[in-house]
Amino acid sequence: MFKYIIKGIKGVCPKCDMKTLFHNKFKVNDKCRDCGLTFLSNDDGTWFFLLLIDRAFFIFPLVVLMYFGFEPLIFVFVALILGSIFVFVSSIRLGIAVGIDYYLNSKSSKDKYISTREKNNKKN
Repeated sequence: MFKYIIKGIKGVCPKCDMKTLFHNKFKVNDKCRDCGLTFLSNDDGTWFFLLLIDRAFFIFPLVVLMYFGFEPLIFVFVALILGSIFVFVSSIRLGIAVGIDYYLNSKSSKDKYISTREKNNKKN
């Protein structure tokens, strides 16, 4: 699983190792231009992992600060710091989410991750 997470952080396709994961720092391509792997689809769990990462590392600390009643100045300072980190590590968050999703889906359904090139070769 960690090899897929590392691939996602580096911005390469978890299947073919080509650097086709990101359109820009804030947007993941829909499909790999080389092997045709779908990175994001409406029925995928990629967004689940992305929301989990966001909640755990960016929102939960703010909730803890509010719960323990820290002063508003500290809360605002921590919120600005976490917001800056959130923007800075956007591609890392997206890469981790795609890597985990690919790992779990590749374990559950092998045929889903056969590239269009391989499917065409099987037909011939």
